[in-house]
Amino acid sequence: MRLLLQILGFLILLIGIAFTMSPMPFGFTLMVIGASIIVANNAVVARWLRHERMRHPLFDRLFESIEQMLPQNWRVDGGSVYEDFSSTRRPPGEG
Repeated sequence: MRLLLQILGFLILLIGIAFTMSPMPFGFTLMVIGASIIVANNAVVARWLRHERMRHPLFDRLFESIEQMLPQNWRVDGGSVYEDFSSTRRPPGEG
């Protein structure tokens, strides 16, 4: 089932990329939906995203602001990615 969802997410992502050239910004919505499906069903991609959020605080804040707009039951942890790790794993200047 996970493989099917990953394939579906990848196809939606590709369709979204194709639709970004259209006059309406519908492609960006499809890209976000496809990427969300992939991250939710692929542990490697989820680890990569968590790593990037730790490396780039601005990127993490962007995700936090997006998470605040989601319904409560859609939120994964409801907070910063830093809450899952010890302070020794934070980037320099962030702890």
